[in-house]
Amino acid sequence: MTPLARIAQLSITLSALTLSLALAPAAAAAQDGAITVTEIVTSRAYTAAAGATDPTATFAASDGRVYVVVRVQNTTGAEADIRVSFERAEGTPADGAGTGGVTLHLPASRRYRTVARTSTSRPAGHYRAVVRTADGHVIGSVEFEITE
Repeated sequence: MTPLARIAQLSITLSALTLSLALAPAAAAAQDGAITVTEIVTSRAYTAAAGATDPTATFAASDGRVYVVVRVQNTTGAEADIRVSFERAEGTPADGAGTGGVTLHLPASRRYRTVARTSTSRPAGHYRAVVRTADGHVIGSVEFEITE
C-alpha cells in the first residue's frame, strides 16, 4: 500500500471513529436512569420567564388549558426525547407507549425545563400527566382534576 493510500485509509477510519464517539452520548441518554424528573407541576398559566405562574391541581372546564411544567436532569447531557401523555388517573402508570400526548425534545443539556399542555374540554374527573422516556419507561407523573 502506498503512503498516500495508507493516509486515506487512516483518515476514513478516524472519521468513522469520530462519528461513533459523537453518537455515543445520544445513545447513552436513552438508557434507564440517564433522564430523571426533578420537578413536575400543573398550572393554569405558563410563561417562559417564570414557568408555572398559577400552579394548581384542580381545573374548571372553563379554564381552557392545563400546563404541565417538567424539569429534568440528564446525567449524560446528550439530547433526547421524552413523552408526556394525559391519562385517566386509574391505577399506577405503566411502562409503555401510553396513549396520545406529545413528544418533547430535550436539547444537549444536563438540566432542562419544558412544558406540555392539554385542553380542559374532557369529561370531569381525575387525570394524570405521565412523563416517559423515548423507550416508554415512566420517569414521573402528576395527578390533576377537571371539574364542571
